[in-house]
Amino acid sequence: MGLSSGPLRTKNEIIDITIPKPTIEITSDMHLTEIGSILHVVEDQIVIKVNATGEYKILDVGTVLVLEDKEVLGEIFETIGPVAHPMYVVRFNDINKEKVVRDAKVFGVDELSKFVFTQEISEHKGCDASNAFDEEVNEEVLH
Repeated sequence: MGLSSGPLRTKNEIIDITIPKPTIEITSDMHLTEIGSILHVVEDQIVIKVNATGEYKILDVGTVLVLEDKEVLGEIFETIGPVAHPMYVVRFNDINKEKVVRDAKVFGVDELSKFVFTQEISEHKGCDASNAFDEEVNEEVLH
């Protein structure tokens, strides 16, 4: 049994994923709203700490996020943490490491933002647990 210098992986985990950067031009007439700042950059993931609470709504997966100079950062890959204080994860294959640093401001583009209303989320029972091979649990487990 040898020691690995890399992160722990599950048996069925897909490692090499190509994540295309959205090819969207952010024009001068589009409005930006500051949503938070970069908390961590880990491997191919950027974790964004959100300024506002998720009391009413949160940005949905697939929403494009940009830096202050309107350079596209990427799309929200997933939302982590409690709904009341969400964090967004953006995955990437290639980023500008000079700009993508801790505490850099991150913005949503109002015209491109998609939202999930938290009242709808709270009406559905869910489970954050993983089953064998890091797969989601069966519906029967949720009831």
